[in-house]
Amino acid sequence: MWVIQRGNKVINVDSDDNLNSHIATGWEIVSDVAIEAAGMRGYENIISPANTVVNADGSLTFTPPAPPSETELYESLRLEAERLLAATDQYGMDDYPDNERRAAYRAYRAELRALNRQEGAPWDGGGPATPWPTKPEV
Repeated sequence: MWVIQRGNKVINVDSDDNLNSHIATGWEIVSDVAIEAAGMRGYENIISPANTVVNADGSLTFTPPAPPSETELYESLRLEAERLLAATDQYGMDDYPDNERRAAYRAYRAELRALNRQEGAPWDGGGPATPWPTKPEV
C-alpha cells in the first residue's frame, strides 16, 4: 500500500502496477515522515481527497474517521460471531458421529451466542481485543 500525491490530491494505491501507472503520470510517493506527521499511520488504506488536504506549504492535513459508535461495534461483533457460528454448524448436528466433540462444539457455540452479553462487550467489535472462546479441535 502506498500513499501518493499529485498537486493537491492525495490517494492510496495497493498494487505495483497501479503505483507504476500513477508514477508515470506525475504522481509521487508520500514519504513515511509526511505520513507520520499528518497522523495517517494505520489509515493508509482509506486515504483519499475526502479526508486529506494538501496545505499551501505542502504539508498534509488528515482527518481520521470518527470512531465507531457502540451500536456499530455491537453490529460488527454480532456479524463476526454469526460467521464463526456458521463455520461450525455441521459439528453441532445430532448426526455428528462424535458425541464428545459435538458437545464441545455446542458449548463453544453457546459461548459465541452469549458473547455480546458479557461484561466489556462490545470491546473492539470483534477484533483482537474481543475475548473469543477457544474453538474445539476437530
